[in-house]
Amino acid sequence: MTTDPRYLGRAGELRLISEFLVRGLNCAIPEIDEGDDFLVLYKDHGSLQSTTRIQVKTGKKSLKRNFQFSISDVQLKKPTNPDLHYCFIFWNEAHQPDYYFVERSRLYDLIDTDQKLGSLNTKSHLFVEFAKRSTN
Repeated sequence: MTTDPRYLGRAGELRLISEFLVRGLNCAIPEIDEGDDFLVLYKDHGSLQSTTRIQVKTGKKSLKRNFQFSISDVQLKKPTNPDLHYCFIFWNEAHQPDYYFVERSRLYDLIDTDQKLGSLNTKSHLFVEFAKRSTN
């Protein structure tokens, strides 16, 4: 598996888009990157009912065997309508992903109340760390 974060990140985005598509939900990739990796479009009888904004974060294992993600502090603090949803992707050794979805406002609350979940660096990026539970 590549260690280049650009390849892993894009692979995560495309893998997640394909998961929505096989479930009959259309997706759109914005031409200009304004913080959304893609949009999920919910339709009823051909009419657009709602849209979900998705930001994909693909993790890599740290030396402690946890998964680390970098999130823009500005993006995390800014409410939008519709609100942004983060999808954290954990790639395992068999190249199969596990997903964790969380709405931006919920993630902000979790980080605000549990300082162990993330820390802010000097570049205004939040580093979020998850300990992946073993399924064995």
